[in-house]
Amino acid sequence: MITRLYLMLSLLLLGTVITTSSAETLSTEVGAPATLEASPWYVTAGSGELQTVYVTVLDQMGNPLPNVPVKAWSSMPERALVEPESLLTNEEGKAVFTIRGLYIPGKALITFEAGGVSDQVETYEIIR
Repeated sequence: MITRLYLMLSLLLLGTVITTSSAETLSTEVGAPATLEASPWYVTAGSGELQTVYVTVLDQMGNPLPNVPVKAWSSMPERALVEPESLLTNEEGKAVFTIRGLYIPGKALITFEAGGVSDQVETYEIIR
């Protein structure tokens, strides 16, 4: 029993949790993204204007996840672009993106994704 407990603690420290039952063994990676939140949830960007969006990635326990790649893309790149297309989170689990309004009026959805979880920011373009 003590050996099994020691083995489980050792695996936990290595970043893997092993759960055993009579039927199977299940392995789940500790620290995988569970929540991704983009803020603000909408922006208004006139043609040529820039807006900042903050993305936060958290694990299952609500802890920030550093060095997680976050991808970003626009549903309507002719209306709004997001830069950069990919970025690693900092030590606080945050990544900062810029949305650039273009010259075609309307709206676009900007999607941010990390480790299978995602969030969207709606953009409204106003021609000025």
